[in-house]
Amino acid sequence: MQSAAVPCTGNGIKRTAANALSSPSPTSSSSSNQNDNSHQQSESPPPPEKRSFIVVESPIKLETISSSEDLDIKVLRIQNKNLSERLIQRQKLEAELRDKIDKLQNRKASDDNKLCIIDRYWTQLDEDLRLMLERFDSSELSDSNEKTTNKKLNEKFSSQSVRNFLSKLNDWDKSEIEDFLKERVKFTTQTVAKLLTAYDRLTKKNELYLKELSAKSQESMETSQSSTIEFKVKDLSQENIRLNELLTNCQQKLHVNGLEKKQLEDQLVLLESEMKELNNKVDDTEYELEKMKDKAFKLDGQLAETLKKLNSIQANVNVTDQNGHVVYHNSFKQNTNNSNRSNNLSDKQLSDLEAECEHQRELAKNRLEELEKFNKEYQAAINQIEKLKTDLKMIPESVIEQTSEYRMLQTKYSIIVNDNVKLKQALDETRNLLELSRCSFQRQLEQMESEELAQQKRLGSEIIQKEEELTQLRKENELLRIEYEQNLAANEQTGPINREMRSLITTLQTNNKLLKSDNIRTKKRLEESNQDIEKLKTKMSQLQSQLSQFQNKKEEPVENKDSTESVKTEQEVEIKKENDEIKDNVIKDLEEKNRKLQESHKDMKNIIDIYSKSSSGSSTNSTSSSSSSTSKESSKEKKYSNELEEARLEIKRLKECIEKMKSSSSKLIVASQTIPSSSPSTRHHHHHHHHHHKSSDHHHHDESSNPSSSSSSNPSSSSTDHNKKIKSLEDTIKELQKNLSNKKQEEAALLNDMEITGQAFEDMQEQNIRLMQQLREKDDANFKLVSERIKLENSQKILKEEKEIYVQQVTTLQEQQEAQMNVSKKLEEQIQVLTQSIAIFEKEVMQLQQTCETYKRQAIDNVQLIQELKLNSQKYLFQLKEAQQLVAEKSEILATQTFSNKRTQEEIKHLQAKLERQKKFEMAANMDEVLKEEIKEYKEQLRCPSCKIKQKDAVLTKCFHVFCFDCLQKRYDTRQRKCPKCNAGFGANDFRKLYLS
Repeated sequence: MQSAAVPCTGNGIKRTAANALSSPSPTSSSSSNQNDNSHQQSESPPPPEKRSFIVVESPIKLETISSSEDLDIKVLRIQNKNLSERLIQRQKLEAELRDKIDKLQNRKASDDNKLCIIDRYWTQLDEDLRLMLERFDSSELSDSNEKTTNKKLNEKFSSQSVRNFLSKLNDWDKSEIEDFLKERVKFTTQTVAKLLTAYDRLTKKNELYLKELSAKSQESMETSQSSTIEFKVKDLSQENIRLNELLTNCQQKLHVNGLEKKQLEDQLVLLESEMKELNNKVDDTEYELEKMKDKAFKLDGQLAETLKKLNSIQANVNVTDQNGHVVYHNSFKQNTNNSNRSNNLSDKQLSDLEAECEHQRELAKNRLEELEKFNKEYQAAINQIEKLKTDLKMIPESVIEQTSEYRMLQTKYSIIVNDNVKLKQALDETRNLLELSRCSFQRQLEQMESEELAQQKRLGSEIIQKEEELTQLRKENELLRIEYEQNLAANEQTGPINREMRSLITTLQTNNKLLKSDNIRTKKRLEESNQDIEKLKTKMSQLQSQLSQFQNKKEEPVENKDSTESVKTEQEVEIKKENDEIKDNVIKDLEEKNRKLQESHKDMKNIIDIYSKSSSGSSTNSTSSSSSSTSKESSKEKKYSNELEEARLEIKRLKECIEKMKSSSSKLIVASQTIPSSSPSTRHHHHHHHHHHKSSDHHHHDESSNPSSSSSSNPSSSSTDHNKKIKSLEDTIKELQKNLSNKKQEEAALLNDMEITGQAFEDMQEQNIRLMQQLREKDDANFKLVSERIKLENSQKILKEEKEIYVQQVTTLQEQQEAQMNVSKKLEEQIQVLTQSIAIFEKEVMQLQQTCETYKRQAIDNVQLIQELKLNSQKYLFQLKEAQQLVAEKSEILATQTFSNKRTQEEIKHLQAKLERQKKFEMAANMDEVLKEEIKEYKEQLRCPSCKIKQKDAVLTKCFHVFCFDCLQKRYDTRQRKCPKCNAGFGANDFRKLYLS
């Protein structure tokens, strides 16, 4: 083998490529090395020089992140660590939750056991009570209805077995469980109560019997008869004690057996619930197993692909020399040789495996045949069991006569005959009891009659008392009616006045609203006047600036008088128009307010007049209770008069304000006439406030043009005129400033007046609200009176109805008395009929005694015959048992022999198959051809028998025949839903996929 040194950069050590590459098998590599060495010795070439290993210590470097992939890898590692920690925490939580679940399951199981025990003992108690009741009721014929009810209740609760108990508890709600338990407790309490009543009856009867016996013993003087009766009584008492003991023993045994049975039923229920849970778990595990199998199959495929890739990579491995030359390794040849050898080995293993597969298939076929036989035997056994069941249902008379139960019945019959004799004696005793009961019944009737008379007397006295109470109530009712009529008359007089007051209050409210709206309007007007004042202030500032300009320009010539006069006239006309408009608007508003105030004043006067009239009219009719309301109304009148005076004062103030406004407006007109019209920009500013900036520009432009005109014009006017004008203008400015201060004071006064009027309006509203409340209170009082009247009428009606009911009760009591008299007569007639029927029954009893004696004789003969037949049957049964044992032993021996024979036959078949296979190998020239034929056979077996193209990958669950899934799907789609081999029908859920590995 040629070897080349390859430098390893990872750890800094130089090593040979031959050592780096691993050989596929150590045995083959050693043998090849030995052959090479022997060949080299024969040729004897010079040995190659040994190359020394150079060790280079590499410096320790920290890990560097060269790319984003390395960074992602490190991030993933950190994430994996975090996930592992979370997984551990989750596993701990799961373990804790499992422990909790186990504890809860154990607790549930213990609770179920406790519930089952409670239910078991409760049902046993109910059954014991039922048996006791039946035992008592059998002796009494009077309680037949109670007996039927007891049976129904017992069937109701006994049918609800333990199996249903736990399932119903799981299904029911809390309310349903409570209802069920209440019913059950009621049932037990009823049964206990019935038991106690039955026991009391028996004790009373026994006491009566003892009393009668003692009375008879005193009357009867014959010693012989008394001695015989005593002996019979003793015998009867002893037999009674013995029978009671037997009954108690039987009941104890029955109780124990019932408890054991219910305990077993409880265990069965618990086991069934566990079985259901386990079945669910098995289904889940099977589903998971199928998933895991699918995953394993996929992983096997991936593994095979990876192995193929690995082999291809190993075949193409190459190694570089120090000089950079590529040297291919000879391991490829070794791999090919090794692969050939492994193929040979795998062929042999395949042949062995196929032989074993055939052997296993034959065994499986034999086992299937055995299973089919066992199934047939099982079906035959089921048929035999059904036949035996039918035979059990239809048993012949001969077999019944041979049974021990039939014999027991015969013995019981003989006992019953003896009991019949005893019943005769009891009949005589009952006759005597009947006579005693007649006497007691007559006494009871007399007592009932006396009690009825006493009750009638009591009723008469009660009726008299009720009538007296009725008369008192009528008197009270009449008094109340009179009071009610008086109240109604008073209310009818005050009613229209109240309505008028309401309407007036509504009108006042509307007036108040209108006044409020007027107040708001005046406030708005005030704001507008404030704005006008501000405008006038701006004008004043402009005038002052003009005056200063005039003073500076005294020396300059003035413009022509014609032009100035024309401008002045225009400005004066405009200012007059504006002042007239403002005056008209203010005067109109003030006139409207004055009118409204006058109207409200008139309305208030009318209200006060009406109210005074109503108060004077109502004072004559109203009672002492209305005196307080009149005092309140007088106080309200005073308030209204005060408010009217305040309103008048306000009107005067407003008139004064109007006069002041007129005077101020006249002064403003005079001032505007005195002001020279120096620039048209002021007039433009007064009319159009929005274009202030434009007018100011125009003003500057005019000022710039004025000096040129003045310079051009001739100096005609003297400086004295200018000085006079300046003085007049200064005077006007001072007057305007005074007017401004006065205006501000007037504004403050007006605002105060407005606030006062607002407060007055609010007071008026409060007064109106109080009046409304008083009216409502009066209405409520009227309604209360009406309701009291209705209640009184209803009470009167109820008293009338009670009187009628009492009259009816008296009549019914009289009718009941008559009916009781009729019943007593009928009872006497029934007693006579019963005496006649007793005589007839006595005759029938005599006849029955005679027939019983004949039956007794026949029974004794039958008993002798039965004993003889019993001996014969016992012999035959013993012989039959021996024969059955022999048959069972022989059948077991036969079964073992047949089983051993089958196994030997299977082994023989298996050995024959092996022999034939070996013969084929010996006869054939190539082993591969034989194996290929076998593989073909196996492939044909794996192919679908219907299409013979695709492999078997689906199973019919009905007959377990295997086909391809597509064939079954086609058959299902084309409605040919039958197996191709056995014609067994199948549905959509009857075929599933197979995964053959």
